[in-house]
Amino acid sequence: RERNNNSFTQEYFQPPPKEIKVEITKDGDQFYFWNEDSGVFLAQGKDMEEIFDKCSRSYPNTKFYIPKEKAEKIGLNVTA
Repeated sequence: RERNNNSFTQEYFQPPPKEIKVEITKDGDQFYFWNEDSGVFLAQGKDMEEIFDKCSRSYPNTKFYIPKEKAEKIGLNVTA
């Protein structure tokens, strides 16, 4: 923190995370993530860990939302 004469405290905050609703598809042993709203391809991988690793590097400070019914449709185990 840095203070000046008018008692203003300068602080830095990380911006709130961005949220992206994901369309997920599976072809063979590969999963594909698409931005549901824009249709932009986000990442592909053999499992969710690989995809989320790629997404977190490409889209920092972003949360990815997979609707439960879509996850179940391609066989992902989801909990409420």
